[in-house]
Amino acid sequence: MVEFEYQPWTKVIVHEVVKFPLQHFLSGHSLGVQAGGVGQPLIWADGIVFEKDVFRDTDEIIKEKLEGKIHWIALNYAMLEKYQPEFKVEGNIRIPVVNVSDNVVFKVMAKWIKDTFERVSSHQDAPPCASQPNRAVEQPLQTVFHSLNPSPPLSIYDAALFLLKLH
Repeated sequence: MVEFEYQPWTKVIVHEVVKFPLQHFLSGHSLGVQAGGVGQPLIWADGIVFEKDVFRDTDEIIKEKLEGKIHWIALNYAMLEKYQPEFKVEGNIRIPVVNVSDNVVFKVMAKWIKDTFERVSSHQDAPPCASQPNRAVEQPLQTVFHSLNPSPPLSIYDAALFLLKLH
């Protein structure tokens, strides 16, 4: 007879957390999508709309997974109190949103974001996120952006979007 054993994840290690204004987050998901098309889906849990980037599986990453640990390269998010199954952005591009609030990992992640990044975002000792820009990254991007378009400097996100549109 076959035996089943449930081994839930014991730890999620997030290497970068970035908060975006909702409209910027949605606009980023429409880049490269033809007018009238459908962008990559976003995920929503308990007031947080997000996307996560994971490392590709290597021997070391697989070993960590078997020990119950997951590594996320980045967790990008925006606040969205009420679930909305889809957004339409410029160009009539649809961005689907999947409600994963019943998933225990994502439910705990939403609470962790709110407790760790939202509550302390106004404090100086807050963990780094988009509300506290990384000046080491932002300054070179703005310098490149300004040399291409000598208007007033934009946020790091706007500068990155501009550079992506050049390609």
